[in-house]
Amino acid sequence: MIRGALLKQLGAFDEQFFYHYEEVDLCRRVWNAGRSILYTPEASITHLGGQSVNRFPVRFELEKCRNRYRYFYKYYGKRGVRQCRRTYLTGLRVRQLGYGLKRLLAGGEALDGRLSMYRTCFAWNKQIDPVRFVEAGDEPPVEEELVPSARVFDS
Repeated sequence: MIRGALLKQLGAFDEQFFYHYEEVDLCRRVWNAGRSILYTPEASITHLGGQSVNRFPVRFELEKCRNRYRYFYKYYGKRGVRQCRRTYLTGLRVRQLGYGLKRLLAGGEALDGRLSMYRTCFAWNKQIDPVRFVEAGDEPPVEEELVPSARVFDS
């Protein structure tokens, strides 16, 4: 929750962000404006997670990447966004390794789908120059593998 006057003062949400990082960016601007951010663990929200993401896992994962690059460029510049990309690629490899081992032990369509998504995201991120993406909208095409749609993250 945010006061309307503060949201107006900050210029509302930054429209370059869609699906992820819009709230992170807003909180950072609140903090930079010298205002407090309060957290209350007593508040509870029930979120039916995965309703859209599970249908289009690659699209949503790549949208998170795009917004992550926009955020890091906005606040940390060229060097920061390049470091962000290196860190993300490393994290993807670690997840691929972990889920690959899990797949050897358990198998299943959900694990196959997750690994397929990671391969696609890794290939896309390996090709992108995050600075050119943010500055000029230049990005590689998505060569999406066949990912089982609604059951990708079940398990």
